[in-house]
Amino acid sequence: MGHASAFTSLEDDAEVVRVAQMIATANGACAKRRAVRTGQSRRHAIATARATERAQLALINEVMRTQGFASNCINAPNGTGKIVGE
Repeated sequence: MGHASAFTSLEDDAEVVRVAQMIATANGACAKRRAVRTGQSRRHAIATARATERAQLALINEVMRTQGFASNCINAPNGTGKIVGE
């Protein structure tokens, strides 16, 4: 029953409107908090992915600069590929 029970004891139409507005405001605030948390979670996931990518690129850069390292890039027809190092 939830919010409906708040209206059963009200006798005045003005009170009904006031309580309805309070409930709508509270529901809007809850939805906004959920949206903020979702946005924060997404930003954290993106930042983590970028940090991981930077770390991977730094490792690849270090390996590629190693003396005597030889690499060969193999491209597949579907657009993927791999780098083979020796």
